[in-house]
Order: sequence, then structure tokens, then C-alpha cells
Amino acid sequence: MSVKEMKEREHSISEPDGAIDVFEAGCHDIKSGGSMLWRLRLDIVWQSIKEDIEFDIIAGRYQEGQKAPSSSNIMDVYKVSSLTANKVLRALEDEGVVKKTRGARGRTINPRAKRMLIDKHMYTLRRRVVDIAEVAFRCGIPKETIIKYFVIAYEKRQ
Repeated sequence: MSVKEMKEREHSISEPDGAIDVFEAGCHDIKSGGSMLWRLRLDIVWQSIKEDIEFDIIAGRYQEGQKAPSSSNIMDVYKVSSLTANKVLRALEDEGVVKKTRGARGRTINPRAKRMLIDKHMYTLRRRVVDIAEVAFRCGIPKETIIKYFVIAYEKRQ
């Protein structure tokens, strides 16, 4: 789920029986001096932005070898601070998805970024499927039911 979708969803979801969302609790917590949940929320935001950019590369919105989004572009699109935008770009750089261009300002998309990202997300998908299969097996849920849920979820995305 993208950051934009998270923000829209956050405003449209009503909490059952007046329960406070863990992220809302984090916002209230920081006002009272705590910061653990607030940091959790910030980590989710920059990681979601990073994931958005990764999926944009896979989809071809950012071409390999071309300029990567700048920190000011990320700040404008996602309404985040320069610290958050730079954290996203540093993480993408650390993973080899983008690289600093010598003698030029900004970063470019690694020529192998799309393949790297597809492999990374396929590995994550395989891991999650194994986890789901383990839970389903332990709970005695038939594999046909799990497959049905996957098909329904997949078709909703199309």
C-alpha cells in the first residue's frame, strides 16, 4: 500500500468501539514525551515511499539509467520533510537501486535496478507464502481455501 493510500485510508477508517489506532496512539504518545511509536510511524512512512519508488521502477515510470527522483520531488509528492526524503534516497542507494552520478547533481537509476527489485520482491513473496502455508497447515485450513483467497486478492488488484 502506498503512502498516499495509507493517508487516505487513515482518514476513512473508523475505529471499532472507539479503539485508538496504534499509529494514532503513537501521535498522542509523542505529545506526552514518548517517541517509540512515533519512530515506528516514521519508519513506515519512509519505507512506504521507498517501496512506491521501487514499484515505479518495476512499472517503468522511472527508466534504468535515467535520473532518479530528487529529494525535493519526493518532498513535494509525499509531503514529507527533507530528512525523510533523503533517508529514502540513501536507502535506495545503499541497496544499489540508485547511484550518485559523478560530476552531476542527483542520482540515477541503476541499469540493473528493475531485475534486482523483481528478484527482491519475488524472494519476499516466496517467504510470505511459506509463512501463510505454515499457518494454514497448523490451523487445518484446506489448501483450496488459501488458493481461493489468493485468487480473490489478486483479482481485486487488477
